[in-house]
Amino acid sequence: MRLACGLLAAVLALPLTAAGQQAPTFHVFLLDTSRSMIGEAAGGSEVVFPELKEVITGFVHDGRVVEAGDQIFIYTFDSGLHEEEYRREIRSERDRRHAAAHVAQLRAEGSATHINRSLQQVWEKVSEFRDDRERSDGREARVTIRLYTDGMDNDPRKVSFAQVVEMYALERGELDHIYYRTLGKQKVPGDVKDTAASVPGVSTEHQETPRPVESVTFEVAPKVLRFGSVERKAPQSFASTSERSSPLRLIPIYHAGRMRDCCEARASTIFSVKTESPRKSI
Repeated sequence: MRLACGLLAAVLALPLTAAGQQAPTFHVFLLDTSRSMIGEAAGGSEVVFPELKEVITGFVHDGRVVEAGDQIFIYTFDSGLHEEEYRREIRSERDRRHAAAHVAQLRAEGSATHINRSLQQVWEKVSEFRDDRERSDGREARVTIRLYTDGMDNDPRKVSFAQVVEMYALERGELDHIYYRTLGKQKVPGDVKDTAASVPGVSTEHQETPRPVESVTFEVAPKVLRFGSVERKAPQSFASTSERSSPLRLIPIYHAGRMRDCCEARASTIFSVKTESPRKSI
């Protein structure tokens, strides 16, 4: 019952444009392109980069997760954040193919792994772009950053993950999220895991190989949700993505504590939930 209530709260918390439409999502990928990602680390490493590219390509093509109007951002790093920035708004299948073609040509040929400073710079870039866009069209997008690495930060300038998260927390939108994922033999560093656990909108996970996860589709029965003086038109369906092995565990639960009393009794009659395993998504 609490889960159903949380799902309802998630619907009510979805960002809307001035016209009442759901605001876009910025899907941001930050990818380690050091040679260890193709198995060429000095101490030995797993080959994970080709499969990671396949998984990202599947994500780009999944219209249930990347919807029309969303934007794809792709950044790469090794001994620093690369200057090349890929950004494309998804309006058609042509846009999806263009993004997939960019992913296909990526190479892991760098040395060093400057994770935290690269993440900090990406957050600054995407936040600035979001602010500029909001000033121009009044829409504030949701930002989701997915970081993939098979190493530990070895930046001599020593930017800590806690410093990055502190800056992120000051500017974070309600639905923004950073997913920090380690691949191959590299576990999530303890300081990163502890920091993520203490801040909303940050999570960590270790995957030996990049893997697809399940897409979750919610279908809402009433066209309008009413709770006291709160009334909002409900989307008839929307998709979310599980960020762990359980398809429901990381569905956002926004304002659940505040709303539980008003909606718990009837929430189970509002939602039906379908889980699917798309060919590739993350």
